[in-house]
Amino acid sequence: MIPDGLEWIEAEKRAVAPLNAGLLSLCVIRKDLMPCLIGTAFIVSAGGNYATAISAAHCFEEIRKILRPNATSHPSTPPEFLSPPRKISFKSVKGIYLKDGVAHFCDVDIALWDRKSDLAVLTVLAPNEATGLFHDTFWIDSCIPDVGDLVVMIGFGEMETTPDNIKPGQGIIRRRVVGRVGRVEAMHPKGHSLLQAPCLETSIAIFGGMSGGFITRWTGVDTPIQPFALISHSPEPQPVYDQSVSGHSVGAILNTKITPTGHKKQMVSFLVDNMGELQVSQP
Repeated sequence: MIPDGLEWIEAEKRAVAPLNAGLLSLCVIRKDLMPCLIGTAFIVSAGGNYATAISAAHCFEEIRKILRPNATSHPSTPPEFLSPPRKISFKSVKGIYLKDGVAHFCDVDIALWDRKSDLAVLTVLAPNEATGLFHDTFWIDSCIPDVGDLVVMIGFGEMETTPDNIKPGQGIIRRRVVGRVGRVEAMHPKGHSLLQAPCLETSIAIFGGMSGGFITRWTGVDTPIQPFALISHSPEPQPVYDQSVSGHSVGAILNTKITPTGHKKQMVSFLVDNMGELQVSQP
Protein backbone atom coordinates (compact mmCIF):
# COMPACT_ATOMS: atom_id res chain seq x y z
CA MET A 1 0.00 0.00 0.00
CA ILE A 2 1.02 3.62 -0.45
CA PRO A 3 2.13 5.15 2.89
CA ASP A 4 -0.10 7.84 4.38
CA GLY A 5 0.71 11.28 2.98
CA LEU A 6 2.39 10.00 -0.19
CA GLU A 7 0.81 9.96 -3.63
CA TRP A 8 3.35 7.57 -5.09
CA ILE A 9 6.09 5.16 -4.11
CA GLU A 10 8.70 3.17 -5.99
CA ALA A 11 8.56 -0.62 -5.93
CA GLU A 12 11.46 -2.60 -4.53
CA LYS A 13 13.96 -3.73 -7.16
CA ARG A 14 13.44 -7.45 -6.55
CA ALA A 15 9.69 -7.04 -7.13
CA VAL A 16 10.00 -5.68 -10.67
CA ALA A 17 13.22 -7.35 -11.92
CA PRO A 18 11.35 -10.43 -13.33
CA LEU A 19 9.51 -8.07 -15.72
CA ASN A 20 12.72 -7.88 -17.78
CA ALA A 21 11.33 -10.88 -19.67
CA GLY A 22 8.69 -8.69 -21.33
CA LEU A 23 10.63 -5.46 -21.79
CA LEU A 24 13.09 -4.06 -24.34
CA SER A 25 15.41 -1.07 -24.25
CA LEU A 26 15.50 0.91 -27.49
CA CYS A 27 18.91 2.12 -28.59
CA VAL A 28 20.82 3.48 -31.58
CA ILE A 29 24.31 2.22 -32.39
CA ARG A 30 26.26 5.37 -33.19
CA LYS A 31 29.09 5.69 -35.70
CA ASP A 32 31.61 5.12 -32.89
CA LEU A 33 29.79 1.79 -32.24
CA MET A 34 28.54 2.92 -28.82
CA PRO A 35 24.80 2.43 -28.10
CA CYS A 36 22.69 5.50 -27.32
CA LEU A 37 19.82 4.42 -25.06
CA ILE A 38 16.43 5.95 -25.93
CA GLY A 39 13.48 4.43 -24.06
CA THR A 40 11.39 1.38 -23.23
CA ALA A 41 9.16 -1.01 -25.21
CA PHE A 42 6.93 -3.80 -23.86
CA ILE A 43 6.19 -7.04 -25.69
CA VAL A 44 2.58 -7.88 -26.55
CA SER A 45 3.13 -10.79 -28.96
CA ALA A 46 5.94 -13.35 -29.13
CA GLY A 47 6.71 -15.98 -31.74
CA GLY A 48 10.02 -17.40 -30.60
CA ASN A 49 12.29 -15.74 -33.16
CA TYR A 50 10.32 -12.48 -33.29
CA ALA A 51 8.24 -10.28 -31.03
CA THR A 52 5.85 -7.37 -31.44
CA ALA A 53 6.14 -4.56 -28.90
CA ILE A 54 4.60 -1.20 -28.03
CA SER A 55 6.57 1.94 -27.27
CA ALA A 56 6.19 5.73 -27.46
CA ALA A 57 6.24 7.51 -30.80
CA HIS A 58 8.47 10.28 -29.45
CA CYS A 59 11.18 7.66 -28.80
CA PHE A 60 11.25 7.02 -32.54
CA GLU A 61 11.23 10.73 -33.27
CA GLU A 62 14.36 10.95 -31.11
CA ILE A 63 15.85 8.05 -33.07
CA ARG A 64 15.05 9.92 -36.28
CA LYS A 65 16.93 12.98 -35.02
CA ILE A 66 19.98 10.87 -34.18
CA LEU A 67 19.96 9.12 -37.56
CA ARG A 68 19.32 12.37 -39.44
CA PRO A 69 20.93 15.14 -37.37
CA ASN A 70 20.89 17.77 -40.14
CA ALA A 71 17.21 18.64 -39.96
CA THR A 72 16.00 21.41 -42.24
CA SER A 73 13.35 22.65 -39.80
CA HIS A 74 13.66 24.11 -36.31
CA PRO A 75 12.96 21.64 -33.44
CA SER A 76 10.15 23.89 -32.17
CA THR A 77 8.26 23.82 -35.50
CA PRO A 78 4.71 22.46 -34.94
CA PRO A 79 4.21 19.07 -36.64
CA GLU A 80 1.37 20.41 -38.81
CA PHE A 81 3.84 22.73 -40.55
CA LEU A 82 6.39 20.03 -41.31
CA SER A 83 6.67 18.26 -44.64
CA PRO A 84 5.60 14.60 -44.70
CA PRO A 85 8.28 12.46 -43.03
CA ARG A 86 10.40 10.15 -45.15
CA LYS A 87 10.99 6.51 -44.36
CA ILE A 88 14.19 5.84 -42.47
CA SER A 89 16.49 2.85 -42.23
CA PHE A 90 16.72 1.16 -38.84
CA LYS A 91 19.83 -0.90 -39.49
CA SER A 92 21.60 0.74 -36.53
CA VAL A 93 18.54 0.62 -34.21
CA LYS A 94 18.35 -2.26 -31.74
CA GLY A 95 16.11 -3.60 -29.02
CA ILE A 96 18.18 -4.76 -26.04
CA TYR A 97 16.59 -7.82 -24.46
CA LEU A 98 17.84 -9.49 -21.29
CA LYS A 99 17.18 -13.19 -20.74
CA ASP A 100 18.87 -15.55 -18.27
CA GLY A 101 21.45 -12.89 -17.55
CA VAL A 102 22.47 -12.55 -21.21
CA ALA A 103 21.87 -9.32 -23.16
CA HIS A 104 20.74 -9.74 -26.78
CA PHE A 105 20.87 -6.96 -29.38
CA CYS A 106 17.80 -7.55 -31.55
CA ASP A 107 17.21 -6.01 -34.98
CA VAL A 108 14.13 -3.81 -35.42
CA ASP A 109 12.39 -5.31 -38.44
CA ILE A 110 9.64 -2.72 -38.84
CA ALA A 111 8.18 0.13 -36.80
CA LEU A 112 5.09 2.30 -37.18
CA TRP A 113 4.28 5.30 -35.04
CA ASP A 114 1.80 8.14 -34.71
CA ARG A 115 2.94 11.41 -33.13
CA LYS A 116 -0.53 12.63 -32.13
CA SER A 117 -1.35 9.59 -29.98
CA ASP A 118 2.34 8.88 -29.14
CA LEU A 119 1.75 5.23 -30.07
CA ALA A 120 4.51 3.16 -31.67
CA VAL A 121 4.35 -0.50 -32.67
CA LEU A 122 7.51 -2.38 -33.64
CA THR A 123 8.69 -5.87 -34.48
CA VAL A 124 12.09 -7.14 -33.32
CA LEU A 125 13.98 -10.22 -34.47
CA ALA A 126 16.00 -12.60 -32.30
CA PRO A 127 19.72 -12.81 -33.17
CA ASN A 128 20.82 -15.88 -35.14
CA GLU A 129 22.54 -17.33 -32.07
CA ALA A 130 19.39 -17.01 -29.91
CA THR A 131 16.63 -18.89 -31.70
CA GLY A 132 13.38 -19.17 -29.78
CA LEU A 133 14.29 -16.14 -27.66
CA PHE A 134 10.86 -14.56 -27.22
CA HIS A 135 8.07 -16.19 -25.21
CA ASP A 136 6.96 -13.70 -22.53
CA THR A 137 4.26 -11.15 -23.31
CA PHE A 138 1.88 -8.75 -21.59
CA TRP A 139 -1.89 -9.13 -21.98
CA ILE A 140 -3.50 -5.85 -23.09
CA ASP A 141 -6.44 -4.53 -21.03
CA SER A 142 -9.22 -2.33 -22.44
CA CYS A 143 -10.63 -1.43 -19.00
CA ILE A 144 -9.73 2.16 -18.09
CA PRO A 145 -9.45 3.25 -14.41
CA ASP A 146 -11.25 6.21 -12.85
CA VAL A 147 -9.85 9.37 -11.30
CA GLY A 148 -8.43 8.49 -7.88
CA ASP A 149 -7.65 4.88 -8.77
CA LEU A 150 -4.18 3.46 -8.20
CA VAL A 151 -2.02 2.65 -11.22
CA VAL A 152 1.57 1.55 -11.68
CA MET A 153 4.07 2.70 -14.33
CA ILE A 154 6.86 0.31 -15.32
CA GLY A 155 9.82 1.02 -17.59
CA PHE A 156 13.59 1.34 -17.61
CA GLY A 157 15.27 4.08 -15.59
CA GLU A 158 18.80 5.24 -14.88
CA MET A 159 19.88 4.12 -18.35
CA GLU A 160 23.45 5.03 -19.24
CA THR A 161 26.37 3.85 -21.36
CA THR A 162 29.96 4.07 -20.14
CA PRO A 163 32.56 3.68 -22.95
CA ASP A 164 35.76 1.68 -22.44
CA ASN A 165 38.68 4.11 -22.78
CA ILE A 166 41.04 1.28 -23.73
CA LYS A 167 38.92 -0.80 -26.12
CA PRO A 168 37.13 1.37 -28.74
CA GLY A 169 33.55 0.35 -29.44
CA GLN A 170 33.16 -1.40 -26.10
CA GLY A 171 31.72 -0.31 -22.79
CA ILE A 172 29.13 -0.97 -20.10
CA ILE A 173 25.37 -0.49 -20.41
CA ARG A 174 23.42 0.15 -17.20
CA ARG A 175 19.68 0.18 -16.69
CA ARG A 176 17.13 -1.02 -14.14
CA VAL A 177 13.45 -1.79 -14.22
CA VAL A 178 11.50 0.88 -12.34
CA GLY A 179 7.95 0.37 -11.03
CA ARG A 180 6.16 3.37 -9.53
CA VAL A 181 2.69 3.46 -8.05
CA GLY A 182 0.43 6.53 -7.90
CA ARG A 183 -3.08 7.82 -8.51
CA VAL A 184 -4.98 8.92 -11.58
CA GLU A 185 -5.39 12.69 -11.25
CA ALA A 186 -7.39 13.42 -14.41
CA MET A 187 -8.74 11.80 -17.58
CA HIS A 188 -8.63 13.56 -20.96
CA PRO A 189 -10.70 11.75 -23.61
CA LYS A 190 -9.76 14.27 -26.34
CA GLY A 191 -6.10 14.77 -25.45
CA HIS A 192 -3.99 16.94 -23.18
CA SER A 193 -0.57 18.60 -23.15
CA LEU A 194 1.48 17.07 -26.01
CA LEU A 195 -1.13 14.44 -26.88
CA GLN A 196 -4.07 14.77 -29.25
CA ALA A 197 -5.66 11.47 -28.26
CA PRO A 198 -7.17 9.92 -25.09
CA CYS A 199 -4.77 10.13 -22.15
CA LEU A 200 -4.57 10.38 -18.37
CA GLU A 201 -2.59 12.39 -15.83
CA THR A 202 -1.03 10.69 -12.80
CA SER A 203 0.78 11.66 -9.60
CA ILE A 204 3.78 9.55 -10.62
CA ALA A 205 7.24 11.02 -11.23
CA ILE A 206 9.10 9.26 -14.05
CA PHE A 207 12.59 8.87 -15.46
CA GLY A 208 13.21 9.86 -19.07
CA GLY A 209 14.11 6.27 -20.01
CA MET A 210 10.69 5.06 -18.84
CA SER A 211 9.05 6.57 -21.94
CA GLY A 212 7.33 3.80 -23.88
CA GLY A 213 6.88 1.61 -20.81
CA PHE A 214 3.43 0.57 -19.69
CA ILE A 215 0.73 1.63 -17.25
CA THR A 216 -1.47 -0.93 -15.54
CA ARG A 217 -4.03 -0.97 -12.74
CA TRP A 218 -2.79 -1.52 -9.18
CA THR A 219 -4.77 -3.31 -6.48
CA GLY A 220 -1.89 -4.78 -4.49
CA VAL A 221 1.09 -7.08 -4.83
CA ASP A 222 -1.00 -9.72 -6.63
CA THR A 223 -2.21 -7.28 -9.30
CA PRO A 224 -2.25 -8.89 -12.79
CA ILE A 225 0.05 -7.03 -15.18
CA GLN A 226 -2.29 -5.99 -17.99
CA PRO A 227 -1.28 -2.67 -19.62
CA PHE A 228 -4.00 -0.26 -20.72
CA ALA A 229 -1.74 2.72 -21.56
CA LEU A 230 1.87 3.64 -22.31
CA ILE A 231 4.13 6.10 -20.49
CA SER A 232 4.27 9.26 -22.59
CA HIS A 233 5.88 12.29 -20.92
CA SER A 234 6.19 14.61 -17.94
CA PRO A 235 4.71 18.09 -18.40
CA GLU A 236 7.20 19.56 -15.90
CA PRO A 237 10.57 18.74 -14.26
CA GLN A 238 10.25 15.71 -12.00
CA PRO A 239 11.59 14.98 -8.48
CA VAL A 240 12.79 11.59 -9.69
CA TYR A 241 15.08 10.79 -6.75
CA ASP A 242 12.85 12.08 -3.97
CA GLN A 243 10.15 9.72 -2.71
CA SER A 244 8.91 12.26 -0.17
CA VAL A 245 7.07 14.24 -2.88
CA SER A 246 4.92 13.24 -5.81
CA GLY A 247 5.41 14.22 -9.42
CA HIS A 248 3.20 14.41 -12.48
CA SER A 249 3.17 12.44 -15.71
CA VAL A 250 0.94 11.78 -18.69
CA GLY A 251 0.10 8.39 -20.19
CA ALA A 252 -1.35 7.66 -23.64
CA ILE A 253 -4.35 5.32 -23.43
CA LEU A 254 -4.19 2.39 -25.84
CA ASN A 255 -7.22 2.82 -28.06
CA THR A 256 -7.76 -0.82 -28.95
CA LYS A 257 -10.24 -3.42 -30.07
CA ILE A 258 -9.51 -6.72 -28.31
CA THR A 259 -10.78 -10.07 -29.59
CA PRO A 260 -10.04 -13.32 -27.66
CA THR A 261 -8.69 -15.93 -30.09
CA GLY A 262 -8.10 -18.91 -27.82
CA HIS A 263 -6.42 -19.96 -24.59
CA LYS A 264 -4.08 -17.18 -23.46
CA LYS A 265 -4.35 -15.50 -26.85
CA GLN A 266 -5.92 -12.25 -28.00
CA MET A 267 -6.00 -10.24 -31.20
CA VAL A 268 -5.40 -6.53 -30.56
CA SER A 269 -6.33 -3.91 -33.16
CA PHE A 270 -5.06 -0.38 -32.54
CA LEU A 271 -7.54 2.32 -33.48
CA VAL A 272 -5.61 5.34 -34.77
CA ASP A 273 -7.47 8.39 -36.06
CA ASN A 274 -4.38 9.90 -37.64
CA MET A 275 -3.54 7.30 -40.27
CA GLY A 276 -2.25 10.03 -42.58
CA GLU A 277 0.33 10.85 -39.90
CA LEU A 278 1.41 7.24 -39.37
CA GLN A 279 5.13 6.82 -40.06
CA VAL A 280 6.80 3.64 -41.21
CA SER A 281 10.45 2.65 -40.98
CA GLN A 282 12.22 0.46 -43.49
CA PRO A 283 15.06 -2.01 -42.83
